[in-house]
Parts: sequence; C-alpha cells; structure tokens
Amino acid sequence: MEFRQLRYFVAVAEEGNLTAAARKLHVSQPPITRQIKQLEDELGVELLVRSSKGVQVTEAGKLFLVEAKRLLDISHTAIEKSRAAQAGELGRLDIGYFGATIYTVVPQLVRTFMTARPHISVKIQRASKDEQVARLRDGQLGIGFARYYSVDHDLQTMRIGEERLYLAERLDAAQPPSPIDGLEKIHGRSLTVFPQLGRPGFADEVLRFLMSVNVQPAVTEPAEDV
Repeated sequence: MEFRQLRYFVAVAEEGNLTAAARKLHVSQPPITRQIKQLEDELGVELLVRSSKGVQVTEAGKLFLVEAKRLLDISHTAIEKSRAAQAGELGRLDIGYFGATIYTVVPQLVRTFMTARPHISVKIQRASKDEQVARLRDGQLGIGFARYYSVDHDLQTMRIGEERLYLAERLDAAQPPSPIDGLEKIHGRSLTVFPQLGRPGFADEVLRFLMSVNVQPAVTEPAEDV
C-alpha cells in the first residue's frame, strides 16, 4: 500500500467522478484507475463501483475512506513537523549557564526565543564552563552562556553583551578612602582574581590585559567564587 494509492482513492471517493479526481490531482485517468485497482487487489475488497453515473463508494470503501484520510493526515503532520524541526521551529533546546548571566542576559534571550519559537521546549541548567564545553561536544547542550570561553576550533562563540570591569580595594579605617584612578597603582601589589577553575578563563584575560599595559601584580591568588 502506498500513500499515492490512498490519495487517488480519497480523491475519487470525494469527487465521485474519475475525471474530476484526475483534474484535482493533475494526473490522467489511467494511472488513477490502475493504482486503485492495485489497492483493491492488495486489500482483497472492492472499494469503488463504477457506473454510467460515476463512481460509488462501497460499504467497505466508506470504512476504508475514514482510515485512509486519517493516514494521510498523519503523513501530512509528520512531514510538516519534520520540516519545522529542520527549520529550527520544533524540538527541544538545552541551555547551560554559569555565573551571574542567569540574572540578566539569559532570561532576556530565552524569553525572546520562546516567543519566536513557541513549539520548542527549553530546558535551562547550571553548568560550569568546562561542563558546558563537554556537553556541547557530546550533544547534551545546544548552547551555553558564560562570561568567557577559550577559543576552540570545534566551538563557535558569539559576544552578546559587554560589562564594565571593576577593581575592589580594601579600605583602611585609619586612612581616608583613596580611589584608584590608574592601573599603575596595581603594579607590585597583591591581587585576587576570579574564577579559580575553568582555566584558561576570565582571570587569565584580566592578567593578560594588565600585562599588555605593563602592569604586573606581585602576587595573584585565584578565588573560587565571586
């Protein structure tokens, strides 16, 4: 049994006329007659009765017509869903995030995405950058969000925002606050950087930047959490 045979049978049954069915299907009558005969032979029942007045659907044909239309609807739905999935309009998206991105950019982008793609289910899960990279490579994640990713040949990164970089300095109660107004004041001083894991990472980018402006901290100690 072929879907083409089902389409031919449904068209003839609904039109009640071979000529009208052929016109609707944009084919000649002989292929329609031949395909329906093959369908009847395969089923072992007579579906249509031909007469001078047109084509009549038998009782067996009426029952088969309901199922044939249901099968064609299922086939059409399956095709449309496959095309939608291919176009990225249907399916599931697993998202990984790390750090404070969950408070800002992730909710905004996810909300926009779900509005544009309402038939895609979205799952958000916390994962370190190393975990994200591993899951991206094995297909467990579709996309990840964090503040810094090392550049790898098999991963694509995109900048979706920028943030200012701040330096926090301990204030001595005996001394009035003296804001750091130049990076040269960091030179030779101890510096705590973040994060401790996921190297190379954001901490290394900060140190690389300082070195590019000839600023070298005396001691750098990575912290586990901000």
